[in-house]
Amino acid sequence: MPSPFPGMDPYLEDPARWPGAHHSLITYARDAMQPAVRPRYNALIGERIYLVEPSQSMYPDLVFVRRPEPLEPWGGGGVAVAEFDAPVLLEIPSQETREAFIEIVYTDSGEVVTVIEVLSPSNKAPGEGRDLYLRKQRQLLSRA
Repeated sequence: MPSPFPGMDPYLEDPARWPGAHHSLITYARDAMQPAVRPRYNALIGERIYLVEPSQSMYPDLVFVRRPEPLEPWGGGGVAVAEFDAPVLLEIPSQETREAFIEIVYTDSGEVVTVIEVLSPSNKAPGEGRDLYLRKQRQLLSRA
């Protein structure tokens, strides 16, 4: 039976599992090809690093409420005044994303001969990761 998700594996590409699978695959592929390309070439692991803004707003799971001091017993005739704490604004930091790839370079000069990428979910979906991937692809193809 063909996959209902052509071109992807929802289990493997789960963000919680993907970074480990992606980096392991790159590392093992580099280790397997290193003896075959030596001594003329060297297989290196390169890394693309960029920041990703959170894609959604976040709301707290829990809110603490401080009860006001008890008022005077009935019959005191006073007026109740409520005081509230100023709201606290939390800033969600950008998430650093790292994508590894393999570069085959000449051992003597370090000149790049080829680049091997394992596509990641961020390379496939519109956004910063895909834009950087395509930009690097264009740069490499223009040198060929």
